[in-house]
Amino acid sequence: MDEEYITNLFDDLLKIISSQAIGGEELIALWINIARKMGVNLYLPHFRVVVVSDEYDNRSIVGMVGCLDHEILDDLCSERVFTKGLLEKSLQILDDEVEH
Repeated sequence: MDEEYITNLFDDLLKIISSQAIGGEELIALWINIARKMGVNLYLPHFRVVVVSDEYDNRSIVGMVGCLDHEILDDLCSERVFTKGLLEKSLQILDDEVEH
């Protein structure tokens, strides 16, 4: 089978799958599931998506962290790293992108 054909088929399948996702969180969950099936978990076995809610309870993805150790992952996703100021800045950037 031709490599270009396989690549195009895979691209088309990904477009169909992603068009079925309801929002960013579901799209990221699909992406993580596909990545795991492709063996990415052999290199990044611990993975977390950082989600924050605004004052209206709208959820937004502000980060994704992957690493080799679950304790390191906990540290990287802690409030020490994802401070209130950093989360507020991330939400502001998302708001600015929506306005443009």
